[in-house]
Amino acid sequence: MVRLFIGLSSAHLLLLCGVFMLGLWAGQDLSLRQGHIMLGIGAAVMTALTHVAVFTYFMATAKWLIAATAKADLEPHRFVQPAYHRKGRSLVLAMTAIMVTFAAVFAGAAVDTIREVPPALHLGAALAAILANLVCAAGEYRLIRQQGALMDQALEALNA
Repeated sequence: MVRLFIGLSSAHLLLLCGVFMLGLWAGQDLSLRQGHIMLGIGAAVMTALTHVAVFTYFMATAKWLIAATAKADLEPHRFVQPAYHRKGRSLVLAMTAIMVTFAAVFAGAAVDTIREVPPALHLGAALAAILANLVCAAGEYRLIRQQGALMDQALEALNA
C-alpha cells in the first residue's frame, strides 16, 4: 500500500500545485481561466478519491485484523484497538483535506460570480488546500506504515 499511496498522493499533490500555478498565470485570459476551473474541479475530485482510497484501506485492514484476531485467538487490545484508532485518525485527516480543498473550490466560484468577493480569498484558500493536503498526506503515510507493521505482526502470529 505504501507505493500505491506515494504514487496516488504524489499525482494528487502535483495536480493541486499545477492548478494553483495555472490560476496565477491565468489572469484575465479566458481560455486559461476555463482550464483552471476545469482542472480545479478535477483536482477536487482527485482529492476526494485519494483520501477515500486511504480510508478504505483502513476499513479493510481493520476488518482483516478482526478476523485474524478471532482465528488465531490473539489479544484484541494489541491488534484490533490500534487498527480502529488509526482508522478514526485517517478519517479525520481525509475529511480535513477534502473539506479544505472544496472550500478553495467554493471560494473560487464565489470570486467568479460575486464581484464583492476579493480574489485573495480564493488564493488564500488554495494555499491552505495545498498545505492541508501535504500535512494530511504525511499523517496518512505514517498511519499506513504503522498499520502495515501491525498486519505483519498479526500474520506472523497466524503462521506460528
